[in-house]
Amino acid sequence: MNTSQKLMKLATKPMSYQFSEAEKDFIKSQVPIGRFRIIYAIYKPHSSKGKYVCLIVDQMHEAVRKSGAENRYIKICDRPLTASEYDWEIKNYGSYNRRFVGYYFKTIEDLKEMDDYHSAVTPQKFIDECTKRGYFKNRPAQQVLAL
Repeated sequence: MNTSQKLMKLATKPMSYQFSEAEKDFIKSQVPIGRFRIIYAIYKPHSSKGKYVCLIVDQMHEAVRKSGAENRYIKICDRPLTASEYDWEIKNYGSYNRRFVGYYFKTIEDLKEMDDYHSAVTPQKFIDECTKRGYFKNRPAQQVLAL
C-alpha cells in the first residue's frame, strides 16, 4: 500500500476510532502543521441559533481555488495553529477530515474560552469587530448589527 492509500485509509476511519501513536506519527509526517490555518470570521447568513462568531480550521489555506464555503462568512483575520490544536486535529483525523471545520459561538467570550484551552491568543482585531457588532455577553439585544 502506498503512502497516499495509507493516508486515505486513515482518513476514512470513524470518529470513534482511536489512532495508535504510530498512526498519529504517520499522519503528522504527511499532514504538516503549516498546512492548517485558523480563520476568525463572522457568519453571513441568518443563524437560527444566533451563532455568528466563527473559528474555522482550514486544512488547505494555500489552495488557489476558493471554496464555496468561504462565501458563507466574512473573514476578519487568521493565525497558524498552536501545537495543542494541531494535536487535536491529528487525533480527530478520521471522518473528521474536511477542508473546513467550523466552530460557531454566540459571543466572543465563548470563542475565547476555546482559544484559552488551546493556549492561543484571540486576535484583538477580531475581538474589536465582535464587540462592534454586539457579539459579547450581557449585551442589549438592539446592539446586534446586521451583516
